[in-house]
Amino acid sequence: MDKVDYQIADKFCEEALIVLQVDNDITIWLQENKSLFASISIQPSGLPSIADSNYDGVKYHFISQFHSIYKQLHY
Repeated sequence: MDKVDYQIADKFCEEALIVLQVDNDITIWLQENKSLFASISIQPSGLPSIADSNYDGVKYHFISQFHSIYKQLHY
């Protein structure tokens, strides 16, 4: 991914978090955002998933926040 990809992913994560606040159907939200979660996750074999939220010294906070909340709700 390049800088633009991270910016786009960060925006998608922000929008998903807004939807979660408005519509509290967690099961549907998890299903609708499954591919977004997969796209921003790094999961080395046998280790827990972590957010791929840093690029070239910039931390994308919505990616990090979305990843954390998704994991909490899913597991």
